[in-house]
Amino acid sequence: MRVKVEGLTKFFGKNKALDDVSFEVADKAFTIILGPPEAGKTTTLKILAGLIKQDSGKIFFDGEEVTDIPPERRNVRMVFQSFALYPHMTVYENIAFPLKVAGVAEAEIRRRVKEIAEFLKIEKLLDRLPHNLSGGEMQRVAIARALAKESDLYLLDEPLVNLDYKLREDMRAELKRMQRELNRTIIYATPDPLEPLAIGDYVIVLNKGKVMQTGRTMDVYENPENVFVGKYFSVPPMNLIEGTLRRKGERVIFEGEGFTLDLTEIKDRITHVPADAIIGIRPHEIKFSMEKIEGGIKVKTILGEVIGSDTIVHFKLGETLVKVFVPRIYRLFGGEDAWIKMDPKSVYVFDKKTEKSVLRRLSKNG
Repeated sequence: MRVKVEGLTKFFGKNKALDDVSFEVADKAFTIILGPPEAGKTTTLKILAGLIKQDSGKIFFDGEEVTDIPPERRNVRMVFQSFALYPHMTVYENIAFPLKVAGVAEAEIRRRVKEIAEFLKIEKLLDRLPHNLSGGEMQRVAIARALAKESDLYLLDEPLVNLDYKLREDMRAELKRMQRELNRTIIYATPDPLEPLAIGDYVIVLNKGKVMQTGRTMDVYENPENVFVGKYFSVPPMNLIEGTLRRKGERVIFEGEGFTLDLTEIKDRITHVPADAIIGIRPHEIKFSMEKIEGGIKVKTILGEVIGSDTIVHFKLGETLVKVFVPRIYRLFGGEDAWIKMDPKSVYVFDKKTEKSVLRRLSKNG
């Protein structure tokens, strides 16, 4: 199912939850709505499902306007952040419930529940009550209940947010497999920037009820159009450093607090040179060494945050806290001399006044 949203606006009292939200979702694509709390993700999904009504705007499914069609006629299934299983019903009964409400014959219910349970690998759980299930098992059951009644569009509202890290990893793989095998359109809301990279074909970035950027996942990741997308859609968050940008003859130089960075190598991508600029660079793109780097910048460490076999090193450039991701363990306690180097090809440049990118787009990945 293709989905098109035009100019959705929604108020809750005086609070504008959605502000002229427009986007398109491709047929049979796995599309992620990414944004922090209060971005408008859940509100968008509930409006698509028909559970709440927008104040203005239009919704189209496969080219047909469904703006005023009631939820029961939209053929949309939704999984909420909370598992919302009926505690007095077994897993089988929870999955079967929407089919019974729809008047499906008992034999067909049994067939459908068995098929979905096998698909999600929960067939051994069918006789259990929800209080006997783990978090991951409850989430699978909630998804199974949504899948039991066939639909052209599935809406998943932060389904993994309450699970631990390992379970989230496992469930992400399951969801991608599920979408590929079902061959249906899925719109999935999450605050976690890892999830679009792990499972999303497309991403819609929301913030404070506004669409900040949409597109293919890797295209948005590699070409953030503004400071918010650059910082939020990055793990760990993108480093942002303020300074001035100058043309000096054929060269383009960024002058930060206590350092300069020659950006001449990417000058052909810079559309204009704002006097006040922000450069962005992801932590894993910064070269780091405890020994002097030719052409590098000397810094003093603040701490080394060991994560598994990697280290996130904290230091300051002027008054700006900067983090670098290093794929090895460094035991750092603060105050050590170190050197960093930034490759201009890995640097993003934003106009400080507008917070918009001043770089022409790259197109390395589809």
